[in-house]
Amino acid sequence: MPYAPPEDQLRLELFVRDFEVALAFYTALGFAVERTEEGFAVLRWEGCGLLLQVSDRLGERPARPAANLRILVPDVDERWRLVQQLGARSSSPSPTATTGSATSSSATRTALESASHHR
Repeated sequence: MPYAPPEDQLRLELFVRDFEVALAFYTALGFAVERTEEGFAVLRWEGCGLLLQVSDRLGERPARPAANLRILVPDVDERWRLVQQLGARSSSPSPTATTGSATSSSATRTALESASHHR
């Protein structure tokens, strides 16, 4: 028997400048809110956890994203349209142009990269 369910054995915690903006962004993308506390949230994507934590120690915004989080989605183009509607900045062209496939695992790569930069 594992010490924890597989989906809880690895979690990414994102430090954000504006908690409310980040929470709204990720929930609009389709993450479910499991719980929130002041400046902290546990989100779920089909059982997998993502943590958001507000921080005032982030320093200057990097010119390019420092990480890449990929999520499997059934329709890359649909998610890309949503990302554009949410006004997220992009460091690359559309996911279909980047991957050559409308069903790529990179569906929300740019959205997730840019969430920490979202204003």
